[in-house]
Amino acid sequence: MHRHARRSLTITVLLISPMFGCGEGGGEVTDPEQPPDDTPAGIGVVSGISQSGVVGSELAEPLVAKVVSRVGAPLPGITVSWVVEAGGGSFASETSVTDQDGLVQTTYTLGDTPGENAMVAVVTGTSLSARFLAMALPAQVLWFARRERGGGP
Repeated sequence: MHRHARRSLTITVLLISPMFGCGEGGGEVTDPEQPPDDTPAGIGVVSGISQSGVVGSELAEPLVAKVVSRVGAPLPGITVSWVVEAGGGSFASETSVTDQDGLVQTTYTLGDTPGENAMVAVVTGTSLSARFLAMALPAQVLWFARRERGGGP
């Protein structure tokens, strides 16, 4: 009977010890593979994708992205760099900082050559990025489209 009591005590200790952890500190147990909740874990396009305009003109809508933590919470105060990937256009600002909702935005001026413009928002210091696309149209295409609809020159 004494042997049975000892076995129960051992089982109880094994079940309780993971709850309290081992070692110093006695604080919250964290997973070393997971970043803290205030570390950027993702960035995504919110609006401003798939626009078009005349070469050399500013797009009608700003490019807007959102930075979130690993649990999907918006992250304020995160610096995002804006990079032209293709098309040769330019941004109103090369970097922006997220607001309280994790949102960041800038305006973009299309390059001088007709064709696709690709822009990327990169969370500074990481490989996290979101890609935006826009089409730069030659001025003649828009003039022709207006004329076909019955508009003036």
